[in-house]
Amino acid sequence: MKTHALLRLIAAVFCVLPLSASPITRTWDDGGADANFSTAANWNPDGVPANGDDLVFPSAAPATVTNDLSSLTFGSLSFPAGVTLAGNPFTLTGGITLSNSGVGFRSAVTIA
Repeated sequence: MKTHALLRLIAAVFCVLPLSASPITRTWDDGGADANFSTAANWNPDGVPANGDDLVFPSAAPATVTNDLSSLTFGSLSFPAGVTLAGNPFTLTGGITLSNSGVGFRSAVTIA
């Protein structure tokens, strides 16, 4: 009988604890009505970037994208030529890949 009570307690704990999402790669697909990071439809898979995510901006990305999120840490960034990243500062733990020159930063970028 004690074994069943212990198993129920363990199951209850797992039901209450939040599940943390693992970082993923999000690719800009420009599906939203604006060029903001917080617009879930702008990303594939749809969703707002979270801590640790790798962000990819393909050549179809708008000339300026805006990080309107606060206090995030991204893994890596990948840009084509001619994309400007504007908005809030963020921390970057991985690298930046440029497929060409022409990327401009109008925001503080901290590489940890």
